[in-house]
Amino acid sequence: MRVSTWVVRYKGFLYQAASWKTARRVVAKVEFHFGELFPRVGFIVTNLDSRVVVRFYNKRGTAKQWIKEGKQAVKMTRLRSSRSTAAGAR
Repeated sequence: MRVSTWVVRYKGFLYQAASWKTARRVVAKVEFHFGELFPRVGFIVTNLDSRVVVRFYNKRGTAKQWIKEGKQAVKMTRLRSSRSTAAGAR
């Protein structure tokens, strides 16, 4: 029997914070990972379908991570370049 490494559940519900004039739709994503004691929980306020909005924000988060990694790579390249230039000037 194959053991699933994780299970994902979505739940949409209406919620109104004290500062909001109207109730809004909230999507909760709960991930149960094998070997972890507690689930990973995330909330998104939206008017889209549960799975659609989670997929959208996951893609957005992935893109932001790629941008962050790219910026770090440029920074490290510049750092290496400046060190090699400084070493050559000695």
